Amino acid sequence: MKNITEELQKIIKQHPDMWTKQTLKKGIVFNTAGSFPTQNYYLETGIVKAFINNEDKQKEVIIGFLSSDAAIFSYRGSWNKAPSLYNLEVIVDADVYVINSKNWDTLAKQKPVMNQFLQIGVHWVLKSFAEYIKINSYPTALERFIEYKKIYPFLSALNNEIVASFMGVSPRTIADVKSQAK
Repeated sequence: MKNITEELQKIIKQHPDMWTKQTLKKGIVFNTAGSFPTQNYYLETGIVKAFINNEDKQKEVIIGFLSSDAAIFSYRGSWNKAPSLYNLEVIVDADVYVINSKNWDTLAKQKPVMNQFLQIGVHWVLKSFAEYIKINSYPTALERFIEYKKIYPFLSALNNEIVASFMGVSPRTIADVKSQAK
């Protein structure tokens, strides 16, 4: 199976009329939970966090990050016509290629490789979940931080509140961990 980003870059070049390039500024929230997403994204540069709100919507829980060369597919919106389960927020300005659901469906019919994207996406979600469970079994925040940095090399550059929310510890603990990890 070929690399998803290489294949997606080829398709963008072959069908430029179906894609729109945009810059999403830090702080923009898109694909909000409960909405019916109508677009898919290829993240060329930047960092996006995926999060959910707890039951009383008072606190967000970060479930992961996406960085350069990531594809953001709305499977629930594009294929299942169901609302999104999570929110996406730009935390570092992002350049993205956007394709709407109609064009995505057209491409999916023309290109068998789109089925591969779905398979890769499902594989990535399952692998990420398995990594999350494995890493969260480590006894110390320092050990978890070091392991997460292998997946998200930019973690040290994020503010302590964001990393703390993701790891389920206090911002003070993250400040201590960052200084120990140097």
